[in-house]
Amino acid sequence: YELLGVVYGFATRQATLHRDDDSDEALVAIEKQLRRATTAGALYPLAVSFHAAIVAAARSPRIRALLRAMPPLVPGDFFELVGDAIDGQREALLAIGSAIRAGDRDVASQRYLDMTGRNTQLVVEVFRTRGLFEETT
Repeated sequence: YELLGVVYGFATRQATLHRDDDSDEALVAIEKQLRRATTAGALYPLAVSFHAAIVAAARSPRIRALLRAMPPLVPGDFFELVGDAIDGQREALLAIGSAIRAGDRDVASQRYLDMTGRNTQLVVEVFRTRGLFEETT
């Protein structure tokens, strides 16, 4: 999952370089909805839309191809499985959007890395509590 952070971090750097009014407006519209989302079911499609908007703004077919080749971390709605990620994800996505509009690609990229690193730890903990890391005899 941290590899996704590296790829999205790079996409964010590219999106910051290639941003325009349309990409800014797309992110702002998603961010407004993110601020109002209170449930996992509401946040998940918005997070997916945010990631897609970043990739679109990056204008790189290679990034899109790379992301299509990578499997999701968990099947289904990430926030239904990893509820503890909701607040951190919302905060990080809002900070990423703000950094992009400020033209700060370093901060935007680092926020993606931080977010995915934190989410990786949360997923490992969920898997651990479900016994997925138990040794079998």
